[in-house]
Amino acid sequence: MKSLLIAFTLFFTVNLVAQNETVETPKIAIKVAIGKTIQLKNHSIKFIEVLEDSRCPEYVNCIWAGRARISVEIKDESDNIVQKELLFGQTKPGEIVDNTLFSNEDSNIKGLTLSPYPNSEKQTEKDAYRLLIEVDTLKD
Repeated sequence: MKSLLIAFTLFFTVNLVAQNETVETPKIAIKVAIGKTIQLKNHSIKFIEVLEDSRCPEYVNCIWAGRARISVEIKDESDNIVQKELLFGQTKPGEIVDNTLFSNEDSNIKGLTLSPYPNSEKQTEKDAYRLLIEVDTLKD
């Protein structure tokens, strides 16, 4: 009887502690095709072009991991247009990676990855590129 009471108490104690854990809000990711525009939070984002894709292809041993550079156009609600270059991968001396497209008190929008990743078997067609954008909502 004593062991049953201890097991019962332990069970409820563990359940009460487990309920105090906070859960991180899931982030939203959106794919944008090259040449296409999406609308987010009173901003439009257009994936203009791939400037460089020197990333080391899959199944190949490279000395340098390489990188991809792309050009993106951001237009705000006042029709102000800013062109930004995003960098994925290795940096050269003096370069700083900042893939934030825009940020305000409500959200942070940034470029996450560029796909497809190069393949040694075939050349990537220009219209196959997709930019993955992360939308991180700061306020609930």
